[in-house]
Amino acid sequence: MATYIEHVMSLVHQLADIGRVVEDKEVAEILLSGLPADYDTLVSNLETYCISSEELKSDLVRTRLLQEAQRKSANNGSSTTAYITSKIKCTYCHRVGHIKPKCFKYKKDRKQRDSSKSATATAAFFAQDRTDVFLDSGASSHLSNDPNLLSNIRDTKKQSISLANSETMSSSKTGDLSVALNGQDKNLKNCEACIKGKLSAEPFPKASNSTTTQPLQLVHTDVCGPMPETSHGGGKYLLTFTDDYSRKSFAYIMKNKSQVFDCFKHFKAMVEKEKSLPILCLRSDNGGEFTSSKFTQYLKEHGIIHQTTIPYCSAQNGVAEMLKIV
Repeated sequence: MATYIEHVMSLVHQLADIGRVVEDKEVAEILLSGLPADYDTLVSNLETYCISSEELKSDLVRTRLLQEAQRKSANNGSSTTAYITSKIKCTYCHRVGHIKPKCFKYKKDRKQRDSSKSATATAAFFAQDRTDVFLDSGASSHLSNDPNLLSNIRDTKKQSISLANSETMSSSKTGDLSVALNGQDKNLKNCEACIKGKLSAEPFPKASNSTTTQPLQLVHTDVCGPMPETSHGGGKYLLTFTDDYSRKSFAYIMKNKSQVFDCFKHFKAMVEKEKSLPILCLRSDNGGEFTSSKFTQYLKEHGIIHQTTIPYCSAQNGVAEMLKIV
C-alpha cells in the first residue's frame, strides 16, 4: 500500500512540475479509484464522510489506506497490494483504472444531484404565486413574471434564460423594479460586480507572436523543481533562460532557489559579452526568487525591464513553461 501511495504522489508531483497542478480533492479521488474490490467498504465509508461532513482530504485518505492495509496484513498474515490497471477507463470521469459504477466522482455527483433536485422541487412549490418576487443578491439581473410590478417597461430582444431545474425560458421585456427597503423605495439595478465576476477569460493563443528583432531584447526565465530525484551534485532545481528572438536556451542546476540571483548574474555577463548586446527585458513569474529586493534593485541598476505574470497564470510565461515539458 505504501508503494501504491508513493507511486500516485510521484505522478502528482511530476504533473505539478510541468504546470498541471492537481487539486487535493482530485488526489483523494485518484487514490480511491485505483483500489481493488476488497477496499470497497473503506471507500464507501469515506464517501459517506465526504457527503455528510466536509471535503475529503488526501492526507486523510492516505492515513486510512495505510491503517486498513496494516489491519488486513495482521488478519491475513500477508499484505494486500493495491493496484492501478491501465486496461480499463471510466466512461464518466475518463480516468484510467476503474469503471463507472466504482467511480468515486460519479457516486459523489449523483448524490449531490439527487439532493439538488429535492431542493429545486421544494422551491418551485412555494413559487407558484405570480405576485411573489424572489431577490438574488448574486444575480446579474432580477426576474419577475408580473409586468404590473415593473415601471419604465421597454421592448427588448428575446434572451434565453437557464433556470435552476435545467429548464429554459425566454424574456420578453425589461423594466425597473422598485422594492421598499427601510421604508424607502429603491430601484433594483444590474449588479456590476456580479457581471464582472461572471466574465470568462479569453483562451491564450496556441502560438506566441514574437515582436523581438534582435537577441536579448526579451529573455524568458523560470524555475523547475524540486525534482523527485537529486543530481549527483545534490541539485534539486533547474533554472532556465530562453532568448525570445533565437529561442536559444540555457539551463543551470541549483541546490536551492536562493542561487537564482547569482546564476542570473553569470548568465547576463556571459551572453552580453558573447553578443555585445545588453539584456533589455526579463520575463518571469512572481516567485520570490525573482521579486526579491536584491534582484529588483540589480535589474533597476542595469536598466533591465522586469515583466511578471499575473499570479496563478503560468500561461503568460508560456515560452519558459513549455521548455519544462520538452
